[in-house]
Amino acid sequence: MSLEKVPKCKEVEDCLRYYRKNRSRMNYGEYRQKGIDIGSGVIESAHRIVVQTRMKQSGMHWNKKNVQSIVSLRSLYLSGRWSNIVNHLKKAA
Repeated sequence: MSLEKVPKCKEVEDCLRYYRKNRSRMNYGEYRQKGIDIGSGVIESAHRIVVQTRMKQSGMHWNKKNVQSIVSLRSLYLSGRWSNIVNHLKKAA
Protein backbone atom coordinates (compact mmCIF):
# COMPACT_ATOMS: atom_id res chain seq x y z
CA MET A 1 0.00 0.00 0.00
CA SER A 2 1.27 3.49 -0.86
CA LEU A 3 1.68 6.04 1.92
CA GLU A 4 -0.22 8.47 -0.25
CA LYS A 5 -3.31 6.26 0.09
CA VAL A 6 -3.34 5.87 3.87
CA PRO A 7 -5.28 8.26 6.12
CA LYS A 8 -3.24 11.38 6.68
CA CYS A 9 -1.71 12.21 10.03
CA LYS A 10 1.34 14.22 11.05
CA GLU A 11 3.68 11.21 10.94
CA VAL A 12 2.57 10.17 7.44
CA GLU A 13 2.82 13.75 6.17
CA ASP A 14 6.32 14.07 7.68
CA CYS A 15 7.41 10.81 6.09
CA LEU A 16 6.04 11.76 2.66
CA ARG A 17 7.69 15.19 2.88
CA TYR A 18 11.03 13.56 3.77
CA TYR A 19 10.87 11.15 0.82
CA ARG A 20 9.86 13.86 -1.63
CA LYS A 21 12.62 16.19 -0.44
CA ASN A 22 15.32 13.48 -0.54
CA ARG A 23 14.20 11.48 -3.58
CA SER A 24 17.27 12.53 -5.61
CA ARG A 25 19.59 10.92 -3.05
CA MET A 26 17.71 7.63 -2.81
CA ASN A 27 19.35 5.79 -5.71
CA TYR A 28 19.63 2.56 -3.76
CA GLY A 29 19.76 0.27 -6.81
CA GLU A 30 22.67 2.27 -8.24
CA TYR A 31 24.44 2.31 -4.87
CA ARG A 32 24.09 -1.47 -4.53
CA GLN A 33 25.49 -2.01 -8.05
CA LYS A 34 28.53 0.05 -7.09
CA GLY A 35 28.97 -1.96 -3.87
CA ILE A 36 28.18 1.02 -1.64
CA ASP A 37 26.62 0.13 1.71
CA ILE A 38 23.25 1.79 2.23
CA GLY A 39 22.29 0.44 5.64
CA SER A 40 23.22 1.73 9.05
CA GLY A 41 24.79 -1.58 10.12
CA VAL A 42 28.24 -0.63 8.84
CA ILE A 43 28.17 2.68 10.71
CA GLU A 44 26.87 1.05 13.89
CA SER A 45 29.58 -1.60 13.71
CA ALA A 46 32.28 1.02 13.17
CA HIS A 47 30.97 2.99 16.14
CA ARG A 48 31.12 -0.11 18.32
CA ILE A 49 34.68 -0.93 17.23
CA VAL A 50 36.13 2.58 17.15
CA VAL A 51 34.30 4.31 19.96
CA GLN A 52 32.67 1.96 22.40
CA THR A 53 35.52 -0.55 22.67
CA ARG A 54 37.87 2.21 23.79
CA MET A 55 35.57 4.63 25.55
CA LYS A 56 33.42 2.30 27.62
CA GLN A 57 36.02 0.31 29.49
CA SER A 58 35.56 -0.28 33.20
CA GLY A 59 36.20 2.75 35.36
CA MET A 60 36.66 5.19 32.49
CA HIS A 61 35.15 8.64 32.60
CA TRP A 62 35.54 11.01 29.67
CA ASN A 63 35.25 14.74 29.36
CA LYS A 64 33.43 15.81 26.17
CA LYS A 65 36.46 17.91 25.16
CA ASN A 66 38.70 14.81 25.12
CA VAL A 67 36.41 12.35 23.35
CA GLN A 68 36.92 13.71 19.81
CA SER A 69 40.72 13.59 20.17
CA ILE A 70 40.69 9.97 21.33
CA VAL A 71 38.21 8.91 18.62
CA SER A 72 40.32 10.62 15.94
CA LEU A 73 43.52 8.94 17.14
CA ARG A 74 41.80 5.55 17.40
CA SER A 75 40.41 5.95 13.87
CA LEU A 76 43.91 6.64 12.54
CA TYR A 77 45.27 3.60 14.36
CA LEU A 78 42.53 1.21 13.23
CA SER A 79 42.67 2.43 9.62
CA GLY A 80 46.40 1.71 9.38
CA ARG A 81 47.33 5.38 9.22
CA TRP A 82 48.90 5.65 12.67
CA SER A 83 52.33 6.28 11.16
CA ASN A 84 50.94 9.48 9.60
CA ILE A 85 50.33 11.05 13.00
CA VAL A 86 53.59 9.70 14.43
CA ASN A 87 55.57 11.15 11.53
CA HIS A 88 53.74 14.46 11.83
CA LEU A 89 54.53 14.65 15.56
CA LYS A 90 58.19 13.73 14.97
CA LYS A 91 58.52 16.56 12.43
CA ALA A 92 56.87 19.01 14.82
CA ALA A 93 59.17 18.07 17.71
